[in-house]
Amino acid sequence: MSDQTKKTAEDWVPVATPIPTHWSYVDFDEAFDAMSTNGIKTPEGQYAASGRFPIVDQGKSFIGGFTDIDSKVINQDGTAIVFGDHTRCFKFITFPFAPGADGTKVLRPASYLLPKFGYYGCLSLKLPDRGYSRHYSFLRRSKFPIAPPKEQDRIVAKIEELFSELDKGVESLTTARELINIATEGNPPPLLDPFAGGGSIPLEAQRLGLEAHASDLNPVAVMINKAQIEIPPRFANRPP
Repeated sequence: MSDQTKKTAEDWVPVATPIPTHWSYVDFDEAFDAMSTNGIKTPEGQYAASGRFPIVDQGKSFIGGFTDIDSKVINQDGTAIVFGDHTRCFKFITFPFAPGADGTKVLRPASYLLPKFGYYGCLSLKLPDRGYSRHYSFLRRSKFPIAPPKEQDRIVAKIEELFSELDKGVESLTTARELINIATEGNPPPLLDPFAGGGSIPLEAQRLGLEAHASDLNPVAVMINKAQIEIPPRFANRPP
């Protein structure tokens, strides 16, 4: 890490967003215990393609690999949150697993934290992006919001409900795409909207997997369509 990067890291101040008056902020280290993984981390070169126990590391994939070594396994009797020191990824784990090597931090929520609330709270924290440098020090300097127990339950239930609705929407969209492919024998036609206006028709066509074209006499409408259906596909499947 360069001297300038170190100075910037030292100057970083965690953002504490407004919370209800009956909530409170605590230091991150008070809300979570860091579980020791000394001597049991599995280097990436030792990952197996299959095995009895999954290996959870800091990578984007939920499971990095597998191992059959019992002595490498932790989290036998509870839940844990895995944080990627380099990647800033959070993973909610409810099963026995073996921690990966470099950059894998395993956290256990405090007793007054509903585990899922702790996980969703971690996702809400605003950490700086230092590329492939380490970020755990920023996490430890963060303030964590604590809600009353019953409110934690309600918040988690609402989030889970919204995720369930999102999953149903994705499933419906996938089904619609499959039906279009069946009806067109795998060769769906492109869609042209010569007077697209706000672009809702070509935008929905893209969501259904169709090639969409749009135009309009109004230059404002042209700009809106360009921003909605022409530019975003260039960045599809890319990280933020």
